[in-house]
Amino acid sequence: MTRKIKRFWKTADVKESDDGWVILLDGRPLKTPTGKQMILPKDRRLLATLVAAEWESVKLLKQYSLVLTSLAARAVDDFADPETRQKVIKDLCKYIHTDTICYRQPYPDPLIRLQQRHWDPLIKWLQEEYGIRLHTTEGILSIHQEVQVVDALRQIIDGMDPFELAAFERATLHTKSFVTGLALVKRALTAEEAAAAARVEVQHQIDMWGEVEDAHDVDAADMKRHLGAAVTAIIRN
Repeated sequence: MTRKIKRFWKTADVKESDDGWVILLDGRPLKTPTGKQMILPKDRRLLATLVAAEWESVKLLKQYSLVLTSLAARAVDDFADPETRQKVIKDLCKYIHTDTICYRQPYPDPLIRLQQRHWDPLIKWLQEEYGIRLHTTEGILSIHQEVQVVDALRQIIDGMDPFELAAFERATLHTKSFVTGLALVKRALTAEEAAAAARVEVQHQIDMWGEVEDAHDVDAADMKRHLGAAVTAIIRN
């Protein structure tokens, strides 16, 4: 059962300090799960504003309802710590070998066309932008990308700041695709485009059999919400 907490604050706001943007509930600093003050860098003003707006708009606090807050807290709590950061990067690199866009179904033709429309441009972008070429396969045969490919991709995400890494992690976990997550964080994809790439097989099922109300539509909205949060986290202003 999902835990729900009745709103216990009256106002949510954001205030600039010497250290950055402080999120306030009833004038008191919002704390992260580890007890740190939720202070966001000065170049993340939009994120800070929307985190405060998220708290201002919520009526009943539910688990996973604060997608922007959880993403910001992940960056503040965990990705400033080198050990945690490297562990997460290592885990995310596992998606290089299981990336959804590298596993193609050889039939039927409508599904093949969807794969080509949404996945081929990502393969091409990675090669043109970084000189990295991924192996692809058909069916369920597993593939293992080359060591130099993994090293090159790891180096890219190792250069991300804590908020970019938190956004990349969120996008990769929700799309089950390292490349889709990377393209989103590097602004080669919009949240809508990333969601479409992640839902190719689901879209094929919808095209064949129709949309299941309160299932497919809810999942799509949730996907876009999380990917939209990831996009917000990378914007500097």
